[in-house]
Amino acid sequence: MMQRPRADEHEDFYRTSLGKEVLDAEVELLLDLLPEEGRVLSIGCGIGVHEAALRERRPAMDLTCSDLQDEMLRSAPSDLHLVQADMTVLPFPDGTYDAVYEITALVFVHDPEKALSEMARVLRPGGSLVLLSLNPLSKWGRDRLGQLPAPWGELEGLVAMVEAATGGVVHVDHALNLEDDVLRESTGLEDAALIVLVSQRPTSRS
Repeated sequence: MMQRPRADEHEDFYRTSLGKEVLDAEVELLLDLLPEEGRVLSIGCGIGVHEAALRERRPAMDLTCSDLQDEMLRSAPSDLHLVQADMTVLPFPDGTYDAVYEITALVFVHDPEKALSEMARVLRPGGSLVLLSLNPLSKWGRDRLGQLPAPWGELEGLVAMVEAATGGVVHVDHALNLEDDVLRESTGLEDAALIVLVSQRPTSRS
């Protein structure tokens, strides 16, 4: 089973030209999907490269960066708001955040339903859950998901778990063709490295 990359492996990747391109592309995605201001929680922030870029581009955003691994947090910029936390037992009150996001961290969790439930719990009503997850419909994604504990199988399984967690509609998109280790624009779910799932907590129960 593939383990989550170490901090030094993250650092080495994001120093490469491909890593810099991927980082820029993922940050642009997040800028489109997250609020310009308000309280935002990053789940599985790793070494904080996305969060440092977001803070620079969105200074009005109140960003909290969480990760389970102390090694990752020690490698993140110390001026970020860093919290060591298990995503299945988040140490935050209900309804704390205007948005919660994760980037390919959910696949390393053995109980993703519990993790998604926790992410939804700490969202305020009307807040957005944003997932950039490995795509099981592309060869690139399947090759990596086959080595991970992610138990949901097909895309429909993940969508159903997100919908159950938030109680809201799940919007599905795609991004980043990374075949042959070259970053291209994806043309559909069949060649996208990432699926992009966005769901809002309803403001009231119907």
